[in-house]
Amino acid sequence: MRCSVFCRSVCTVAVFAFVYGCAGINYEIPPSFDLTGSWSLDEDLSDVAPDLTKIRKSEQRDAIAGRRADPTDSSTFIVHDFPVVSSNTMRIEQDAESMGIQFEDAPYVDFKWGRQMRNGWRIEVGWNGDSLVVTKMRDSVRGSETYTLNSAGNILTVKVRVITSADRIVLDRIYTRDS
Repeated sequence: MRCSVFCRSVCTVAVFAFVYGCAGINYEIPPSFDLTGSWSLDEDLSDVAPDLTKIRKSEQRDAIAGRRADPTDSSTFIVHDFPVVSSNTMRIEQDAESMGIQFEDAPYVDFKWGRQMRNGWRIEVGWNGDSLVVTKMRDSVRGSETYTLNSAGNILTVKVRVITSADRIVLDRIYTRDS
């Protein structure tokens, strides 16, 4: 008996979902993963933070034209909700259950390993291979921060991906561990 195109599509999606689910986030901290310490941005290697003035002006033009009515979807909140995009320094404390980060000019943030709800955000924190992944979702905003430490333990790459209904921000921020 021949399988229809629809049947093959459904099977392909089911296999993909199973494989993706099995390769998901792990909530157990790898023994060699330790971000504790002070970190400074390497401006030469990092992407430039978004221009908030430009974003605000664009969103104001959209509002005047009657577009984009949801203020929680504003890209101006990206720096607030993802402070790593504009912080030149970070102080990280880490233990077996969580990681706290004091970003420059931003409130202290504590991430517990696993899933949680905070201030309307659905947050998941865990590891994908050797990288710590923090995913955040709220309304139409989706974002992730992927923290990858080099083998020497002195360079931290943070890949930031944020998608709103109107914008997409993709940045790599490179930090060096202070002595």
